[in-house]
Amino acid sequence: MPRRITDDGPLVEFFAQYPDYHYDHSKGPTKNFRLMCRVLGFIQDSDEKTEAKQAFEDALTMEFNKAFGTEENNLESWQSLCERIKVDPIPDTLEECRKIVEETHVNLVDLIDKNEENPRIFDSVEELKNYCVREHKFFPKENAYAGGLLRYLLREFFNAHRGRRGQGRRGRGAGRARRGRQ
Repeated sequence: MPRRITDDGPLVEFFAQYPDYHYDHSKGPTKNFRLMCRVLGFIQDSDEKTEAKQAFEDALTMEFNKAFGTEENNLESWQSLCERIKVDPIPDTLEECRKIVEETHVNLVDLIDKNEENPRIFDSVEELKNYCVREHKFFPKENAYAGGLLRYLLREFFNAHRGRRGQGRRGRGAGRARRGRQ
């Protein structure tokens, strides 16, 4: 099974930097971040909140990399994604894994959330987008720590003209971990 948030992962390390906030493992990373900002009184658009948000996005990205790897052409990474979205049997080839994952709409933040035993699979990109907006579950569009695999999976929800291969498949997103890309 792919690794998700652990007691020593990048997200736990991020929240440990804020001793006045107790990281609640029963809540997902995004909900914890929003609660932390409220508890610590971060003001919208303040330098303090902007810096915390960037550090949170870095930790989120590193958590994904830890769970699934960074290499876009690594079969084991794609098989881990297939396993996480409950594909059975797990395909033996990179092409088969990619095809399954690309046809699946799932939030990438949910993939690394230890509380999401069965991440929700959406019927359409539009349903996924609405969920991402409502729940504030987005991976950063561009992040220095994003590996090729994460970059490959990210979906562009708001500027489709800038997407992968001209079809709006990259960018900001909760993604469709390609059985669901984000």
